[in-house]
Amino acid sequence: MSQSTAVDEKKNSVILTSNLFSPHIGGVENSLLYLAKAYQEMGYEPRILTSNIPRAGQAPLALSESVNGTAVERYDAQGKGMAPTVLRSFNNALKLYRRHSETNNARLFVCRYHYNQLIASLAGAKPTVYLVPGVIKFQNAPKYQQSAGLRYRLRWYYHHFMQLAALKRATHVAVFSKNMAAQLRQIGFKGTIHLTKPGVDLERFKPLPSEEKRERRIDLGLTANPNAHVFLCVGRCVGVKGFHLAIDALATGPENGELWIVGDGADMAELKEQSRKLQLEHRIKFIGATQTTETYYSLADTFVHSSLYEPLGQTVLEALASGLPIIAFEADDATGVNTASRDLMNDSHCVFVAEPAPVSLANAMRDMAALDQVSYESRSALNRKHAEATFSWQKLAQDLLAIANVKDLP
Repeated sequence: MSQSTAVDEKKNSVILTSNLFSPHIGGVENSLLYLAKAYQEMGYEPRILTSNIPRAGQAPLALSESVNGTAVERYDAQGKGMAPTVLRSFNNALKLYRRHSETNNARLFVCRYHYNQLIASLAGAKPTVYLVPGVIKFQNAPKYQQSAGLRYRLRWYYHHFMQLAALKRATHVAVFSKNMAAQLRQIGFKGTIHLTKPGVDLERFKPLPSEEKRERRIDLGLTANPNAHVFLCVGRCVGVKGFHLAIDALATGPENGELWIVGDGADMAELKEQSRKLQLEHRIKFIGATQTTETYYSLADTFVHSSLYEPLGQTVLEALASGLPIIAFEADDATGVNTASRDLMNDSHCVFVAEPAPVSLANAMRDMAALDQVSYESRSALNRKHAEATFSWQKLAQDLLAIANVKDLP
């Protein structure tokens, strides 16, 4: 272990943990980074504990390093020897968490994944706040997948029961939405549920004037149409994100509409084939995974939150901060849409579509593309102000300390 990541017992550390972290890309991964920055500013020494699972096709990640000034320590999730990988991973994670919990300098463990919460509790880590990213029974339900065979269903059950165990063993449980709290009750969790809100980086995600964004996206080769109205989807390319609905909607949506999909995932090939069959290849751009999503938020015109299930929606916060008008499906048990969009915004910030149908979505896209400049800029300014007034990583960092009853530093 290098000196930069060795445990310093004289400091008050906050442990932030999940199964994946940078260079992996996602809302949970980003939350660890921003919480670390907030805790540094508050005088704590944040440490991120995670696995060394690499991105597809890459070598395993370093077991220790510094990322943006925060010490990152990884347990070997592949390991060596005769034991099955899952047992090696479990043992390595247990030893890492136990080492940190036994130093007595960790004021708080914030866990963002059920596996890590369970291991941390078994290692004796206290207090822990399990900041639930999603309820697996609903988020990973087979009905939201393009294809879900027996193997998928077995993994779904396995992770569902592991999450139940993590909830039971956590010192405290927190969620980002009333919607998610209700879901925890539905799966039988009877403990106290704390409600808090995430933050968004207002410096990284910010609006650009309409004329400037049109010029820049042409200069960057993102579109050749100066009059294009660019709709943006951001997230994993999996069925639950509803990108297939956005593609179908574009086919009958505004004639000057273009769609950018930022992210990768298991359904990428199917989505590309769908766009080809609809003869939309020239109007759809698959950006792939990127560390600079803010570029595409700043250059798009409207954000399409096409998710069928979303426990919160970090991408919604990024769209609000970027001053993008938003289109989203209305949550409704009858239509199968289960999102927390109403926890984040109201009709002033978003056009809510009554049903997850391409025709309905296409109508909303046409209406948005037809807005005059004054109406568009009014919506944009309102969404940016809402993000500035409502979502703060510093407030979340303070909330988590308060939930765990951690006293302020002397």
